[in-house]
Amino acid sequence: MLAFVKARYTVGLIGLDIVDRAKVNIILEKAFADGEASWLALYNDSCDLIITSGNLPVEAMDEQIVARIVDADCPDDGPFLLRRPLSHEAIVSLLRNAEAQLDSSAPAPEYGRLKVTGVTEVQPGEERAVEMAEAAPAAAPAPQMHPQFAALGPSYQQQIAAQQAPRPYPPTQAQRGVAASANAGSETVGESWADISIALYSILQTRVPTMARINLPHAESILIDFPGRRFQCAGFPDSIPLQPHQVVLRATLAQPGQGLPQGQPLERLLWFIGTRALGAGLAPWLCAEDRCRLVQWPNFTVLDHSIDHMRMTAAMGNGLLTAEELSLLSGVPFQKAAGILNAFSLMGLLHIERQPAPAPRVPAPVAGTGVGTRSSGSLFGKLIRKMGL
Repeated sequence: MLAFVKARYTVGLIGLDIVDRAKVNIILEKAFADGEASWLALYNDSCDLIITSGNLPVEAMDEQIVARIVDADCPDDGPFLLRRPLSHEAIVSLLRNAEAQLDSSAPAPEYGRLKVTGVTEVQPGEERAVEMAEAAPAAAPAPQMHPQFAALGPSYQQQIAAQQAPRPYPPTQAQRGVAASANAGSETVGESWADISIALYSILQTRVPTMARINLPHAESILIDFPGRRFQCAGFPDSIPLQPHQVVLRATLAQPGQGLPQGQPLERLLWFIGTRALGAGLAPWLCAEDRCRLVQWPNFTVLDHSIDHMRMTAAMGNGLLTAEELSLLSGVPFQKAAGILNAFSLMGLLHIERQPAPAPRVPAPVAGTGVGTRSSGSLFGKLIRKMGL
């Protein structure tokens, strides 16, 4: 007999090494199967409880609980500390403490469950319209500009709005392997920059107004304002690891007035990821047969570039080239040619033409049978002759 158990809470395993993650997973599965805890394990920070390594900085919201795995000789103490070696009893106790805190701090719902108290015959009229109008949520107030700037007149306000608007890139065709579905309001956990670059590329392609945060182990977080095309990161790019063991990207829909007030041009981050962080090959959404042409000259004043980059950019502006052709024409290694194609595709500066898929091969019919490669002496051939076909 099958038994279905519903998980009440979610626990995220962030920044754990392979041994700790495996132990926690095994204990969570056993506790869930035995009915000791109703928790669902995830690999992102959008959850009720976050279990992380003791020395890894984690940014959590007020309603989230952060538990840390520490060594046995750690002097700290508390209900949300797990000491090595990890045990079944310690993790189950931690989950129960978290359940108790979550249950006690859960806010009361804004709207209770619907209860049928009687039957009322509703008559059309003004009273019903008034009730519906009163029950409707009030419209959000329009954002107000500071009086110091509003006094300068509409011309100044239009200039500010034009500066904050994203730069209009030429439209690009949808690329393979990129889901044009909901990017905002999601989390992506990857083991390399290649995994995160797919999520970034998808957000840039769909042009949904999005704010994002990239969390890296032992490094500063990267805040990204896609509508304003800005990002913030202390120590960029020297503090950014090229081969992190885990990268977490959290994306949310941008709200009015939520953009970064200042920061570096987003092109600098996309250039860094494309030319340095994706390894020696092409990005996951590009193929070796793809022929690319530059449709807009990049702003090299904000990019860390070399003479080779300038030479390759000029070559791409003159015609359609594959990565290998660009490498041979410019006299640079394939890795460098692939890197600039990765960066320009992230920045939306390329027109890409793909090779059409070859037509499927259909076997020619054998003479006298009319059926593929079936011989006239086969059972299928005899059946065809018997039916007069």
